[in-house]
Amino acid sequence: MLTRKMIFSHKRTILFITKDKIQWMAGRVPDGKLLGEVQSLPWSEENLHAALDIIADKFPKKLRIVIGEEFSYVTHFIKNNKKTTIVSEAQAFIPEELRDGWDSREEKTGEVQVMAVQQELFSMLKKALSERSLRVEAIEAESVSIARMVQKHECKAAIFARSEGKTILGVVQCVEILATKVFSKFPAKEQIKKFIDLAVIPKDAVTKVYIQDESGKLAEIFKELGVEAQVLDLDPMLGVCHKKDLTGRDKDVLNIFLDQGGAQLNKSENSHNHLSLREKILLGIFLAAIIGSAVTVYFVQKNRQKAVKMMPTTQGVISDQSGLKWTK
Repeated sequence: MLTRKMIFSHKRTILFITKDKIQWMAGRVPDGKLLGEVQSLPWSEENLHAALDIIADKFPKKLRIVIGEEFSYVTHFIKNNKKTTIVSEAQAFIPEELRDGWDSREEKTGEVQVMAVQQELFSMLKKALSERSLRVEAIEAESVSIARMVQKHECKAAIFARSEGKTILGVVQCVEILATKVFSKFPAKEQIKKFIDLAVIPKDAVTKVYIQDESGKLAEIFKELGVEAQVLDLDPMLGVCHKKDLTGRDKDVLNIFLDQGGAQLNKSENSHNHLSLREKILLGIFLAAIIGSAVTVYFVQKNRQKAVKMMPTTQGVISDQSGLKWTK
């Protein structure tokens, strides 16, 4: 007998694009498990096409894509009460015009999270994917994928720090990313302190940092700064494997979509409802139950009509002694 976990787990290709390299591997979603070995090529447009060719030939055809922080923008702000759109307010924080390749999530408190991919890369990626039989169900920024790993352990404000080639720092609170910073080289203690001072208000709001760093240097620096460090797997490829907010009301979901034969969701201020796989299954069961009930009622009524004995009429009917009746 299949368990619920098995029914709702699916294989996907997880693609991670940074300014250094292109990485991909198979993953199981949404339970979040990476499968097999990571494949890798140095970053270039030519290698992006080569990677997608390999994926189309040997890997699952549905993809989840993580875009490196160097290629993306993530910002957070409180929406004004004035009649302004989210995109117009987000433009104050993002140095590119928001056309394709962005999305937002709005909380009841008025807090807004915006995520966008640099237009040049997004256009390149969109064109490359359109030339192949690959479907993309999620695109998100690296910090968003990393934050999901932190959010499983912490709802209070916390810092995350991941060092693998580059170093990425971020401040996350519940589901919101408040600030991020990328260092191409390992940051000095003064640089990390400056990030904390600028990103965290009030200063004592964050007391814990989640770290992934094989060298152990980040943990030492944060210890000297008086912040408790905890080791945690912050692999963004694993983080996007755990992603569940794929569809739904647009303002509730933070997920960039590609327009692949109508898959694009409306990014206007007027949100539309989209059903998740689970909702579709439940809706199908509900409709099947209604149709089944209607069919049952129909046949019951039909059988009752056959079983009812009609009162005979004597008009135009002849009767013999046996009690049989027939029409003239």
